[in-house]
Amino acid sequence: MIILPNGCSCSKITIFPKFWDKQKSTMDVKVWRINYRFHDPVCKAQNLHLKGQLIKVELGSANFSSWKEKVFGMKVLADDLLLDLKNGWNPGTKRSTYQEANEAAMIEDGYEISPNADFAFALNQAYEKLAVERSTSGDIKSVLKYVNISITALNYDTLKISEIKRRHIKAVMEHCKLIKASWSNSMHNHYRSYLMIVFKLLVELEAIEINPVRDISRMKTIKRVKVTLTDK
Repeated sequence: MIILPNGCSCSKITIFPKFWDKQKSTMDVKVWRINYRFHDPVCKAQNLHLKGQLIKVELGSANFSSWKEKVFGMKVLADDLLLDLKNGWNPGTKRSTYQEANEAAMIEDGYEISPNADFAFALNQAYEKLAVERSTSGDIKSVLKYVNISITALNYDTLKISEIKRRHIKAVMEHCKLIKASWSNSMHNHYRSYLMIVFKLLVELEAIEINPVRDISRMKTIKRVKVTLTDK
């Protein structure tokens, strides 16, 4: 049993299909699933979900071209899920104490996104407010998934967004480089560009004074020369 905030707890997270990370043949299973039971003392007091609420989170195959890539995606999803639970996420109410505390800070300060908001929370709130193309929104969401994991791993999750400096962003990107299945100079530049977009909005909303991504250098990439075919 895993002890969580607010008197809650959950069972060990299990993944279907069996041997999902050992046998490549599991790629043929269309839907992989995370299962766990969530125990909430409020529900128990109301005689609800006495054995715990069974939670299922599915991961389809559509976005994965290989078994190795899908295994990595499932590991990230499971780690992300456990992190949310430890931050006070309640799958029954769809709320978290972490979220409520930050929202209360914003209301108190009179900001759309408070300078006192936690690093990861502020990034995610800015993402929700972005007015960008659907494809760009999907790319930014993917980037923030790994950025959030790195923020926690580096113990930056207690930092206020107004305290974030260039060195924090550089450390986060270096950690993303370690946990991503693949990394290149081109991916570094993509992460930099998308974080620039998010922080630009945070500057506009006065959650932070200076965009800390701006002075992080782009990496050199090799431009492939397009071959023009002759008639022959």
